[in-house]
Amino acid sequence: MASRRATVAREVDYAFLKRQAAARLRGSGVDLNRKHWMKYGADVDMLTVRFKEKPYPTNSTSNDVKGIIYNYEGKELVSIEILDISAG
Repeated sequence: MASRRATVAREVDYAFLKRQAAARLRGSGVDLNRKHWMKYGADVDMLTVRFKEKPYPTNSTSNDVKGIIYNYEGKELVSIEILDISAG
């Protein structure tokens, strides 16, 4: 909980969050080097990474162990949500 409070108190460090996301996504096949948009929700400690500017997901899957939700439009991955991102 302390790390979440510390994250809320300071300016968002997207480089740090991107490194955390890359570590969590290792082996998943998700490429963070392609064009994407990131948004951090400090109140819930969640990083959303969109691969389309305005995605309209039609279905989702999740990896509860890693705290990742994958959102799809049909079969195309359009965004991911990573929970407790600052905790590592």
